[in-house]
Amino acid sequence: MLVSPSCAVESKAGNQLAMISNTNNRRPYFILSCARSGSTSITRILDQATNGHCAMEPMPNLNVESRDVFDGRRHDVDQIVARLVAPRVERGMRETQIYGEKNVTYGPFVTALYRRLRCRFIFLIRDGREVVRSLLDWHNLKFGSIYRECREAGQVNDVARAAAANLPAWQDTSDYARPRPRVGERLYTEWSELSRFEMCAWYWATVNELYFEQLECIPSEDWILLDYTRPEASQIERVASFLGLEGLGYEQVKQMLGARINSLSDRGVSASAEQKYPYWMKWSAAQREAFDLIAGATMEKLGYYPPPGKANASMNDAGSKIPFGQFWKTHRGGISWYSWMYDYRAEQHRQFKAWFETKDAECSLNSIMELGCGLAVGYADYFRDRQYLGVDLAPHLIEWCRKHRPRGGHRFITKNILDGDFNETADLVFSQGTIDNVPDMDAFLRAAVRASRKWIYITAYRGYFPELASHRVQCSDADGVYYNDISPDRVKAVLAEEGCIDIHVGPQATGREDIPYETLIVARIGDRR
Repeated sequence: MLVSPSCAVESKAGNQLAMISNTNNRRPYFILSCARSGSTSITRILDQATNGHCAMEPMPNLNVESRDVFDGRRHDVDQIVARLVAPRVERGMRETQIYGEKNVTYGPFVTALYRRLRCRFIFLIRDGREVVRSLLDWHNLKFGSIYRECREAGQVNDVARAAAANLPAWQDTSDYARPRPRVGERLYTEWSELSRFEMCAWYWATVNELYFEQLECIPSEDWILLDYTRPEASQIERVASFLGLEGLGYEQVKQMLGARINSLSDRGVSASAEQKYPYWMKWSAAQREAFDLIAGATMEKLGYYPPPGKANASMNDAGSKIPFGQFWKTHRGGISWYSWMYDYRAEQHRQFKAWFETKDAECSLNSIMELGCGLAVGYADYFRDRQYLGVDLAPHLIEWCRKHRPRGGHRFITKNILDGDFNETADLVFSQGTIDNVPDMDAFLRAAVRASRKWIYITAYRGYFPELASHRVQCSDADGVYYNDISPDRVKAVLAEEGCIDIHVGPQATGREDIPYETLIVARIGDRR
């Protein structure tokens, strides 16, 4: 246990704010997160609400108190909250309808805050690999003060070196506030030998575990989890609704998210990709192993890694010992990887949305089904006002979507549509770059047609192969994934057999040099009478 939380949350007699809050649902809120998780961004966005104010790191910021409680030197959490936090919150609730605030030091005080203020919480999380990378960039390119005791020199630029020199270590309460391993804990004796990379991984895991531990004592209806790895406007709308905030328009929120608030560029730092710490997909095997050793369990708990499971050792249709789908069920990419994949094929998504808007104007497409939805990046938000069904064969991806993308009219189900017992239908069935990775592309096409009432729209990402009379099917023994080249002529024949009309199978420009064209498949469902 990181900090022993008192789970007694009864309101003390005479707590006037708690009584007022329970009467009219006007309740303050706190944003809980570790550093570099997006708390500044969400604070600025929520502060735009017409009926509230969200304070940015108000003082006292609890830097010293948080560390002292974590280390066991202090235990008076209720007194700290009553003396240093409650007065400004009570004042804020008198001055505005809904008051909120953010600091990154609330970890040991969550239950005390709830006891005193009957507040709500936003638990803001971000993929630990991206947080570590961001912390190291913050250190090397801006402040030079992340875990000052680290013996590793790093690649600190002149700006960061000057910033660190102008703030003596004994005055740096922000670095003091970052927890360190305590006596008897794993890594305590090794701490001085760790790299800053490892220290940052430990920081991310420790702070998020502390929040989880404290929130276990809070009623589930009084806190909400928000993954800020790739935030979308509809997620912020859900948070605003939870808090009772008004006046946050979808387009306004979308624009603010696009501004990348509190990023290096937003803070005036110009840095090339070579100057920044490498994206996690470019980490070495040793770096990934070091990160997982320290933070892997927390990555699983937060849903960034799939839970450990046993692979079926039976042979698949192509003779590989790894069964079809096992790669996707165990892949550790998480939301950051799926976001990267979406951005990599940005032109294909743009063209699909343009096609959809044209067809929707001609004949309303009110229900949408996405086959191979992954984490529904880009589309759960785009189809926020439609009936949307996301289908994927990886259970942990569907679980993540259900947890982080709950919305009326949206559903997510775990299913391999090649199994043959798939009974869902929609006006439009679409799939982006999935058909290339299935063992039977003809069966995939037929399943898509059976599930659609009006149109299918499918892209094959590996290229355009007009010379192929039949599909070229290839399965990798290394991961059990199919990497197929699709035959346009065969696709046309299958769709014709299924009674489709207005069939189009052709090249779709990507704007990329690696794969100039993908294969686009569009067809209208024929009369099934």
